[in-house]
Amino acid sequence: MKNLIKYEFKRDFYKIICVIIGVIVCTYLARTLIYPNQQNKMILFQEIVIIVGFLFVIDKKIVHLAKNVIFENKEHMMLIPKSILQILIANALVVYMYCIIFVSILMSIFDISISTKTLRGFVFINIAFLVYVLFTSLYIISGQIIKKPLFATISGLLVTASIIILLILNGALEIFTTRIVISTLLIILLEILGIIGIAVSLGYKFSKKKSVSTIVVVLIILSILNLGIIIHNYSYRIIENIDIPFTNDERVIGKWKTVDFVEDYQGYTPKDTKRKLYIDSLTFNEDGSIQERKESNWTKGFVTEFPLEQTKSQYIIQEINGNTYLFVQWKSGDYKYRHYKPYYYVLKKVD
Repeated sequence: MKNLIKYEFKRDFYKIICVIIGVIVCTYLARTLIYPNQQNKMILFQEIVIIVGFLFVIDKKIVHLAKNVIFENKEHMMLIPKSILQILIANALVVYMYCIIFVSILMSIFDISISTKTLRGFVFINIAFLVYVLFTSLYIISGQIIKKPLFATISGLLVTASIIILLILNGALEIFTTRIVISTLLIILLEILGIIGIAVSLGYKFSKKKSVSTIVVVLIILSILNLGIIIHNYSYRIIENIDIPFTNDERVIGKWKTVDFVEDYQGYTPKDTKRKLYIDSLTFNEDGSIQERKESNWTKGFVTEFPLEQTKSQYIIQEINGNTYLFVQWKSGDYKYRHYKPYYYVLKKVD
């Protein structure tokens, strides 16, 4: 098995290393040259580069796998051990290592605490690996039916991308501590079951069918628990009255530049943070709209749907050391679904 893993690791090693280096360079250039002052565009560009690089790598590994278990060139069959399951496991272990590398690059672009990076990183690693399992399943199914690697690659990539987009649109990647353990276990079991399913579809016969049955039962239980927690969080979400009349506030009209993100506005000491924040600036228009956020509106003392629907965020204006600062509550999913105290964006008047 050790030789099998070494062999799998060496295949296209230099191409993959070049891709990883290219991704790191592109993310650095996005931060320093391409979008140095456009936070949202910079992060979006970096995420796209990382995802494209990751898909290239897993496509390379899946093509190797498919050649050894479906198509003509069965190089792995010359190695010992050489069962289909062992080939799958060796390929999966190498891909999992690449998942760790790409997720580490992804986490490096976010300015969040180490503990949050670790938690999110662990979840994203398993989500990335689940993408590999889905892609592999679809690739092999297509390959068995059509026997054409190119078609298998295209169909597998399109279907997998569609599934991931649907998951993102439905909020599947939102991380709530109340269900983090169950969600992660669910993902891991799906990965294991997916690899078992691939092996079975390729003709591998398991001697201990009870183990597979146990995984399926646990998977069903975890799915029910996860669904229950999601329904519970949604049922007890905070819904605020945003149907309030517009009242003008001359003090807030104009452009404000984000300078910090804090737990509380009281006793705030002015500083320009070096953290990468989601909101770069806000421009309050005279008609109650906000230029940078089409879904948000303002009235005296409040900003609605900032960032989630049916939320009403309080804003406070203070004069500190001769400068005017605006503190706006950030009512994210932590507030809406977990009832946490909202943090505040700190913005400085520039216009």
